[in-house]
Amino acid sequence: TVTPGMCGKYTRYLNSVDPTAAEKIFCKELGGEDRCSLSVSDANHGLNKDPNKCFWAPLVMYLWNVWDSEDEAWVLGAWHEYADKWGEKLVAARQTGLQISSPRFGGEDVLKKFDDFFSACPECSQNSSKYYIDIIAFDAMVVNGQANNKDLDDRVTWLKSTARALQSRYGGRPIVVTNFGSSGGSTAALQAEVLDKSGLFSRGTTGIDSLYYFAAVNYNNRHNFVDEKIQSGPRLGQTIAQVLLEHCGPSR
Repeated sequence: TVTPGMCGKYTRYLNSVDPTAAEKIFCKELGGEDRCSLSVSDANHGLNKDPNKCFWAPLVMYLWNVWDSEDEAWVLGAWHEYADKWGEKLVAARQTGLQISSPRFGGEDVLKKFDDFFSACPECSQNSSKYYIDIIAFDAMVVNGQANNKDLDDRVTWLKSTARALQSRYGGRPIVVTNFGSSGGSTAALQAEVLDKSGLFSRGTTGIDSLYYFAAVNYNNRHNFVDEKIQSGPRLGQTIAQVLLEHCGPSR
């Protein structure tokens, strides 16, 4: 996940490091010109984005990040408005392979947020409905602060448990973690540690089908971009891209 306008730059960089492994990595932006990502920061909250212009792999339209209770109350109506607005065009996009993610909830009470959303929208679980949600997507970071990733193990355990619970509750739909990394991490070494030690890239053991590393501008993070060079620790001298590609390469 990157800042709007940066997918091209970072995708080129990943390809320059290891073009074979880079084929396994998808990039999404936090709204902006990314036609596959809706954001509250977009013009008209992204409601004007034509689903037939979502061409980027893996052909998933990611609904909005939900940051607070006000967004939680708004997002269901926004999804209905979007689906109603695009109507037959949305149906056509689905027929060519487009899938729709849930809103991207987060926080310790993420299961309750999903329960509230799907309870208010039973048609979101009916695959014949235009409101159907194909993929369950949520955000989960290792909260860092000054703690040097000390809650990494507990956080990863929680994340796996949450992913499995979501998969069980919502009919085995694919589970995507849309923003992952060390929140509050001030060094590239801390981001590399989270990627190396989380174990979340081992498919079949985590309940997670896809995971997006968070490489966007953020007030809490520094040195989290994929071209950042690691200045300490076991990955000294490498870039975050090298660590990411090692975990997401063709053998994964």
